[in-house]
Amino acid sequence: PAQARLVALTSLTDDVDLFVYSNAAFSTLLCQSNTSTIAESCVPTVPASGNLCIRVRNRDASTAATYTIKIQAPPTAEGTA
Repeated sequence: PAQARLVALTSLTDDVDLFVYSNAAFSTLLCQSNTSTIAESCVPTVPASGNLCIRVRNRDASTAATYTIKIQAPPTAEGTA
């Protein structure tokens, strides 16, 4: 069965947007998060290839943003595991 993963950007120093694709050509978008908050995350389903390609875009190109990328199994609701 297909598995989902939580992809999260943490420890952000600037407003960035998160895009997760299924291929390195960045042509098949699986999920995105482009809120104006200081944290971004989304939960894509991992494709059959097993690859997740992540693109991070800094909203303010005049500054450098730093961040940490975390990829993990998403939390499950109690009683559904």
